[in-house]
Amino acid sequence: SQVDITDKDQLRVNSWLEPVENLVKGQQIYLQIELATSLKWQGGTTIDHVEIKDAIVLQRENFSVNSVRNEDGKSWLIQLWTLVIYPQTIGDFYLPEIAVNVAIADDDGNKSAGQMKTPKLGFSVLANADIDKAEWVATPNFSIEESFDHSLEDIKAGDAIARTLVFNAKDLPAMMLPSMPLEQLPGIATYSQPPKLVDKVNRGDYLAQRTEVHTYVIETPGDYLLPEQIYYWWNTQTKSLEKVVLPEYKLHIPSTGILSA
Repeated sequence: SQVDITDKDQLRVNSWLEPVENLVKGQQIYLQIELATSLKWQGGTTIDHVEIKDAIVLQRENFSVNSVRNEDGKSWLIQLWTLVIYPQTIGDFYLPEIAVNVAIADDDGNKSAGQMKTPKLGFSVLANADIDKAEWVATPNFSIEESFDHSLEDIKAGDAIARTLVFNAKDLPAMMLPSMPLEQLPGIATYSQPPKLVDKVNRGDYLAQRTEVHTYVIETPGDYLLPEQIYYWWNTQTKSLEKVVLPEYKLHIPSTGILSA
């Protein structure tokens, strides 16, 4: 005989958002989906693709956190699934019911598979006067490592200088990290490698990295300025706007007076 997949006394579904207050554009929001059965899981739980207007939704982990809970005199097997939402605008957001495909079995081995729907949810992203005037990322941790493969003190025409920037942040996907704006400098040719984007999960932390390499080829003598750059980030822990500043660099390329062939 079939087990009734919709019997609430044997299968329950719940969902909630964390955090839900003081949200800013681009901030990571956890969508938690909890499944519970008083029977046995048969494996193969899947969550249908979720789409929300003006938001990026990712299922970054393909497994659940499993536990056991005693409730109402029964032992419940729990699966906790986590998705992440990154709102891209301010305003109100509405999550539809999300279909979760599950399979269970009773003590006699009778199996049943079917679909459960999560409750509808919503959240609001507020405008923030501190940050709406600048491009920024929302993260508890943001840093930039910068290096040159050549001393900027002793440069001559014909030299090539590689500049590497590594952007690191937590709790956002690498595709949302900023990029370095490139100035057109007459007398210097600039070549860029495609950026390298890396997403990692480390003990539940989502770590994002973007690496850019730009090569400046000095074509003519003169004085050049690589301008200062400011990258803003909203610290989701302290609820404050912070910035990383890359200094300006002045390049002096002397005229040798000798024409090379």
